[in-house]
Amino acid sequence: MRYVRLSTIALAIIALMIGATASYAKDWPMRVWAKYRISIAGIKVGDFYFNSQRKGHQYRLEGDARLSILLGAFKWKGKTASSGIIKGAMPYPDTYEYNYRASRKKKGGVK
Repeated sequence: MRYVRLSTIALAIIALMIGATASYAKDWPMRVWAKYRISIAGIKVGDFYFNSQRKGHQYRLEGDARLSILLGAFKWKGKTASSGIIKGAMPYPDTYEYNYRASRKKKGGVK
């Protein structure tokens, strides 16, 4: 459960940081794709994928985290997405979605 909370907090922080970056739309690239390795004490436990796209004053951000701990005994997947428009120097989200699934038993989300 601790890893689920930490991952949820990490995704929320990343989403907020991404939203702040969107305010500089003129300097923001049209597309960014990144893959991050998630490790605990040097042991890989998962990956985080990030994708952003900008078309004019519209943007879409997506994040996807996948974790597997204790040789697969605990698995967690989380996805978040946000889209909206950029007016002046501020992003205005139109949609936000967050979904997760933990070890095939527990799932949830927010839209």
